[in-house]
Amino acid sequence: MKQAVELKRVDRQNLLFGHDPENAMAFSEVLVNIRQLEETQRAVALFRSHPEYAVPNFTIAVRDLVNSSGAARANKT
Repeated sequence: MKQAVELKRVDRQNLLFGHDPENAMAFSEVLVNIRQLEETQRAVALFRSHPEYAVPNFTIAVRDLVNSSGAARANKT
């Protein structure tokens, strides 16, 4: 960041993406959600690559998994 300011590529008084303090404060929660989504995507890819572990309705099973992990995260806070 320091070099970008020195090269005048970034103007600290006129930030394009970091001007809203409320959004900046929410970033850590958004990052947790992104990481959870990435983890879920990896799990889905793993199950799809092993058809012998197929469930009757894969979409419903994944949705239930996501909903249960979301409920578990909510209970931690």
